Amino acid sequence: MRSRLHALAGAVALIALIQPLHLYAAPETTDAEETKPAEAAPKPEDAAAKPEMTPEETAKKAAEACEEGKVMDAEKKECVEATPATDKKTLWENGRNFANAGQYERAIRTLELAEMSGDARVLSYLGYSHRKLGHLLVAMGYYEAAVAADPDYVKVREYMGEGFIQMGNLDGARGQLAEIGKRCGTGCAEYAMLEQAIGAAETARD
Repeated sequence: MRSRLHALAGAVALIALIQPLHLYAAPETTDAEETKPAEAAPKPEDAAAKPEMTPEETAKKAAEACEEGKVMDAEKKECVEATPATDKKTLWENGRNFANAGQYERAIRTLELAEMSGDARVLSYLGYSHRKLGHLLVAMGYYEAAVAADPDYVKVREYMGEGFIQMGNLDGARGQLAEIGKRCGTGCAEYAMLEQAIGAAETARD
């Protein structure tokens, strides 16, 4: 009897010793925690934004969107035939893109379809495209028509000033520089570009 009591007392003591240990055991991991996927590491290309295209690159991309004889209709989001019946805004925007992309002959063909609109911007870019092709007299005629349509359109005055420089007429270029200064001041981009072009021509002449 006494031996049984000793055995029972020993068992109770052992249980009392072991029971507190569960308080220090590591918490169990739930199924949800075990199956939770690790967060994906950011991709290298997401770390930095892609550089924006330059105006020239944008114009070139737009110019290459349609095959010869067609233009991009911004509202329809598709290429359409370029005809005199095509919306004048569409012709102007595409003609400008062709010119800025260096596709001067295509720009001329497109802008001529809107020439009779009398839009100073259309006339200006017709002059610009002809000047880039070396047709200076034709270009100056378009510039004069554009100035007559909108005397305050300083972009065409800047183009005209560059035309005068190419013809060796620096006085004519200075005259356009003065007209630009009257309309947008000496701090506008057109004034700065023409002033720089005149300065370069004067340096080359010396």
